[in-house]
Amino acid sequence: MLKSYSTRLLLFFVGTLFVQKVSAQGTKSIDFPRVILVQLSSEQNRTNALLKAKRYTDLERFKQEAEYVRNATIADFRDNFKFCQVYFYIDTNIQKVKDCQFEGVLLYSDLSPVTNLSLADSCELDAIVYYGYPQWQTKKGKWDTTKSNFGEAGKPYGRALVINDHQLRQIHYLYWLDGDFFNLKFLVRKKNRKNKYMYFSRKFELEYYPLAAELDRSLNERDRRLKRKLNR
Repeated sequence: MLKSYSTRLLLFFVGTLFVQKVSAQGTKSIDFPRVILVQLSSEQNRTNALLKAKRYTDLERFKQEAEYVRNATIADFRDNFKFCQVYFYIDTNIQKVKDCQFEGVLLYSDLSPVTNLSLADSCELDAIVYYGYPQWQTKKGKWDTTKSNFGEAGKPYGRALVINDHQLRQIHYLYWLDGDFFNLKFLVRKKNRKNKYMYFSRKFELEYYPLAAELDRSLNERDRRLKRKLNR
């Protein structure tokens, strides 16, 4: 019993060190975006699957928890990302976003439609971000879609904040070492149960870990380095 408790205590401290660590990949490949477009998941496929299976109780809980994830994502970027303008969109409109058709698609943080848009002529200056599984990517910024989602060198264990160009081609990602790797996600959830920028479902594969501040810090640091270089 004592040995088991000691092992769990050790894992807790190890896990605490790692889950708070944010890792960056390929930062030199990011151009400075003029606008960040944050993708919010509608979870349409999983909702339809639960409906088809007539799992109505699970469906209502799933829809509620999916909304918690969307709310955490919005709050994180609304409050913790200041480098440039941020808009949101629902993933069912992804093709319109890739085609730079933003009217009635982009949303403010209160999910009302963005007005007076002037992005269509320069959408190549925008970056699209979402929280999910990134592609395998080397340190030189290249990626390989044939690689497995798990266990490859250079590939994070778990989800990340994936940064893409305006055509949704991955150019970068930020991640925290997934608590599931140490089976310690429950400790992160318990410690941060009142954190409005974070959500982990107890039943479904639904989660959001706040990384907007790290993306903001990374872009601002690159901006400072560039200015110092130009002023030499």
